[in-house]
Amino acid sequence: MSRVKARLKFMMDDVGPEAYRGLVEERLGRRLEDFALPAAQSGEHITGVHPQRQPDLVYAGFPVTAGLVNGDQLQRIADVAEREGASVRLSREQNFILTHIPADRAEAVVGEVARIGFPLGASRLRAVSIACTGSPLCNYAVALTKPRLVQLMDHLEATFGAEASTLRIHLDGCPHACAHHWTGDIGLQGTTLRERTAGGEKQEGYDIYLRGGQGARAAIGLPVVKRVPGDKVNEHVERLVQFWIAERQEGEDFRAFTDRRGDDELVAAATLRPIDEVRAELRPRASRRAEAADTAEAANG
Repeated sequence: MSRVKARLKFMMDDVGPEAYRGLVEERLGRRLEDFALPAAQSGEHITGVHPQRQPDLVYAGFPVTAGLVNGDQLQRIADVAEREGASVRLSREQNFILTHIPADRAEAVVGEVARIGFPLGASRLRAVSIACTGSPLCNYAVALTKPRLVQLMDHLEATFGAEASTLRIHLDGCPHACAHHWTGDIGLQGTTLRERTAGGEKQEGYDIYLRGGQGARAAIGLPVVKRVPGDKVNEHVERLVQFWIAERQEGEDFRAFTDRRGDDELVAAATLRPIDEVRAELRPRASRRAEAADTAEAANG
């Protein structure tokens, strides 16, 4: 077994959900109960102050930009929670939630947490976008993650203002996908460029994934723009967002726009290359995807 592929998702991809269920039932010695599929959830952490089921108590969700927090901040958050009789919970989006806050103390708690460094007024972009731990702390990562995400969000907010708040960006430093780059509106997966530096060193780059989603519109995104140099990521993503703003239909969000437009149009917009040149390059890729889809359909059929 390759350690690189020692993850459940690879096994599921190899055997399929029905065969996987059969293996689990064989191990358990009993059949698993069937049930109706629950309604899809939004998949998004809600920030702000909200009432709890318990009378006179509220909870507050605080956005944490790129999941970055230091030890002093953690201690101060713990002090607030202990003093108020609250609990601390963590969300998938790397934000935190204080629960069981007395309703009459909510404003004071929100103000104190803002002074610690986590105001509720942060944009939705910063509340829902995530990055894995990445380089230099993870041995698998081949590219920067959290610093790169912060730079990208800063750039998009400076360029597009409130328009950027509708986006969800997921950034990973390797294919292990700890930050689920294939389920964001825009996903970035760290990779290495084919070209080396003059000194023979590897150069970091990113594949840009599009058409991913969660909740009722759950989908696995695919890499559309490949091997973008690290220092060119901001401008490539900027062009994609600009393409959406300029060409979208009324009420069309970024995900719906990328679903509607072809890979050739998206790559041409991101790279500023002639579309005929892009189409010629993409033909072999489209053929390989069609063959893979046919193979998967035959295996599941």
